Amino acid sequence: PPIIEGDLATPSNKQVVIGQSLILECKAAGNPAPVLTWLKDGVPVKASDNIRIEAGGKTLEILSALEVDRGQYICVATSVAGEREIKYEVDVL
Repeated sequence: PPIIEGDLATPSNKQVVIGQSLILECKAAGNPAPVLTWLKDGVPVKASDNIRIEAGGKTLEILSALEVDRGQYICVATSVAGEREIKYEVDVL
């Protein structure tokens, strides 16, 4: 299965002040290269005016945090060999 850098067992807690930016990383690798998908509270995240997904999904950036950005973000790395995920709990202050 794909490899993801970081602690996969425990969600990483991230805090961001309203109006500030936050970058979440999904450093995944494998052969074949995995497809990266971001979910927020179980729903696929789409790039928008306030959400930027770059490097094929290896980073998700919240440009200007709002209350609605609070929640659980999961990066799922999927390939024919299996899947792995890394979780973030984001709190907006």
